[in-house]
Amino acid sequence: MGPTLHRLIRGAEGRVIVACFASNVDRVQQIIDAAVALGRRVSFVGRSMVRNMGIARELGFLRVADSDLIDIAAAEMMPAEQVVLITTGTQGEPMSALSRMSRGEHRSITLTSGDLIVLSSSLIPGNEEAVYGVIDELSKIGARVVTNAQARVHVSGHAYSGELLFLYNGVRPRHVMPVHGTWRMLRANAKLAAGTGVPEESILLAENGVSVDLVGGRASIAGAVPVGKMFVDGLITGDVGEITLGERLILSSGFVAVTVVVKRGTGRRWRRRICIRAAFPKIPRRWNPPCARSKRSWNRWSPPTSPIPPGSRRACVARSASGWAKPTAASR
Repeated sequence: MGPTLHRLIRGAEGRVIVACFASNVDRVQQIIDAAVALGRRVSFVGRSMVRNMGIARELGFLRVADSDLIDIAAAEMMPAEQVVLITTGTQGEPMSALSRMSRGEHRSITLTSGDLIVLSSSLIPGNEEAVYGVIDELSKIGARVVTNAQARVHVSGHAYSGELLFLYNGVRPRHVMPVHGTWRMLRANAKLAAGTGVPEESILLAENGVSVDLVGGRASIAGAVPVGKMFVDGLITGDVGEITLGERLILSSGFVAVTVVVKRGTGRRWRRRICIRAAFPKIPRRWNPPCARSKRSWNRWSPPTSPIPPGSRRACVARSASGWAKPTAASR
C-alpha cells in the first residue's frame, strides 16, 4: 500500500488530501514517509487527528521531523504542489474535517478543482449514503477522488480468516468469544475456532447486554442487562412517550418563539411593540428573515407598521378573544 500512496502523491500536480482513521498511526506514518520523500510538507487536519498524532509523537510511535510539519494556516498559504494534508472523515461524519471541506464550511481549507483526495479506508456497512454524499460534493468541486476501489490505498485492520486460524492454532484457547461484528461475522469466527478443536460448548456468542461469567477456569453466559437507546426529557430518563418524541421531531424542523414581558400587577404587556421572527431549517446564511413590527391594541393586532419585503411568506393577522383570525393579507 505504501508504494501506491507514493505513486499517487508523485503524480499529483496540486494539493493532496489523504483521509484515514485518526487511530491508525502506521497508516499516517506511511503517508508522511511518502510526502517527505517527494519534497512535500505535512499538516494534520481534524481535532482527533491533531490530538492523536501529537500523542503518538510524544510516545515515539510517529517519527517525523518538526521541519516537515506545518499548521493549517501555513499549509493554506504554501504552493499546492508542496503540501499534503492528513485529515479525518473517511466515513462521511457530518462534522468531520473532510465533510466540512466538501461543503465549503471549513474555516481554513478551501478545496479547488486541482486537489487530489485519497480515501484510505474501507466502507463500513451502514455509512454508504454519508460517504457517497461526501464523494459527490468533492466531485462537484472538481477534485479527483481516489478510493480503495480505484487503487490499493487501504488494508483492513481486522484479521482475515487465515490470520484467525494462525492465532487459534498458536494459542490453543479453551474458550472463545468472538466480538465486534454482525451476527454472520460472529458465527463465521466461531466456526473457525471450532475447526481448530475448540469445543462448541466453550464458544460463546453474545450480543450487547449479555453478561458472561469467568469463574473457576470456565466461561458461561449468566444473564443480561438492559441496553440500548435511552431518551431524556428534562428530569425524566428512559420513560419518554411517543407524544414527547413527536414534539421533539416537530421542533427539529424549526420553531417560532414569542417572548412577552407583562406587568406583575395588571398582567398586561409591558412594551407596546414586539418583534416577530420566524426560524426555518436549512435557510442559506445570506438570507436574513425580515422582521415585521406590529402595534397591539386591546383586542387585536394592527397591520405591520413596516412593509413586508417581497418573497417573505408573512401574513397580517387579527387576534380577538377567540384566537387568531385567518390572514387578512398575504405577501408572495
